[in-house]
Amino acid sequence: MEFVSLPFPYFFLVTVTFAWALRKHRLARNTVLVVASLWFAWKWQPPFLVCLVGSSLWNFAAGEAIARAESERRKNWISGAAVVGNLGLLAYFKYAGFFLENLDDLLSWLGLSLHLTVAQWIVPLGVSFYTF
Repeated sequence: MEFVSLPFPYFFLVTVTFAWALRKHRLARNTVLVVASLWFAWKWQPPFLVCLVGSSLWNFAAGEAIARAESERRKNWISGAAVVGNLGLLAYFKYAGFFLENLDDLLSWLGLSLHLTVAQWIVPLGVSFYTF
C-alpha cells in the first residue's frame, strides 16, 4: 500500500479512529498503532518488515542490556554497538551501491576487474526515521 493509493485514506482513518477510541488505554492504543505500522510496512514491501522488526529488536535488546549493565563503561560500549548497528543498516541501504560502484571504478582504473555488485534495493520506508 502506498500513501497515494485509494486504500490508504481508509486504512489511516480506521487506525486513527481506533487509536483515538483507545486514548485512555495506553497499552491497547500503542498495540493498535504498532500493529497498524507493521501491517502498513508489510503491505508496502514485505521484505522490509524484516528490516523494521530486526532493527526494533536490536534496539530493544540494547536497551535491556544497558539497563542490566552495572558499569558505566559497559553501558557506553553497548550504546556504541547499538549506534554502529543502526548506522550500519542505514549506510547499507543508502550508500552501499554508491561505494561499491566507485570502488569497482577505482579497481578497474588500477587494472583489476572485479565487477562488484550489491543488491539493488529500494530504500525501506522510514529507515532514516527509525534509525535516528
